[in-house]
Amino acid sequence: MRFLLFLTLLIPLPAKAEPSAGLRPAQYERPESGLVDPKGAPLPRLDPFAEANEAAPEDPEAGDDPDVFLYGEERRQKELDDLFETLAKAPNAVIGKRVAGAIQEKWNESGSATIDYLLEKARGAMRNNQHDAAMDLIGEALVLNSQYAEAWNLRATLHFLRGDMQKSMADIQHTLALEPRHFGALTGMAAILQSAGRDAEALAVYDRALEVFPTLESAKEQAERLRKAVDNQTL
Repeated sequence: MRFLLFLTLLIPLPAKAEPSAGLRPAQYERPESGLVDPKGAPLPRLDPFAEANEAAPEDPEAGDDPDVFLYGEERRQKELDDLFETLAKAPNAVIGKRVAGAIQEKWNESGSATIDYLLEKARGAMRNNQHDAAMDLIGEALVLNSQYAEAWNLRATLHFLRGDMQKSMADIQHTLALEPRHFGALTGMAAILQSAGRDAEALAVYDRALEVFPTLESAKEQAERLRKAVDNQTL
């Protein structure tokens, strides 16, 4: 059940879906050089707290309604900013999930009908365990737009399903570089770190996810459990 919950946050959700998170329990080695996946390959050390690009300066000629001058991707980002502000202030988990679902809908808007089609076909292939076909479809989408965070996020999920934690973490890094507030990618990273025995780092990433999505119950539960474990280790 925890494995399924974890995947729902990594896989972009359909419209009106409500994301959740969890953990896939596993035991990994803990080498000095970094994480390793089940195949023994080292995983990259990642920075989940990369700063987003600086916002463009306001247009002094914009008048009383700056939104009038926002088109395409800029307008989408403005709408996402407003939704994230609402998410951070959500009074309870029910409202938080609704806002998170609206954010996921925005993330699923690539701005390209072709990319949307490719990724929808990729999700269908993943549901049918056609992983090679899904990888090809996602690859085509990334060729068309390498700056689309949700394509990287979907490929991270696919690598995870195939058991390649190294590549999954690398694609999570791409996702967070493009969208540092991606709570699905953050909880996915935290779950892999926790499975690798890096409890303190996993706790830091869960805390970051909770800054973005304070009412995410599964992340709160994992963070609380990890906090106790980390405190016990320092005694």
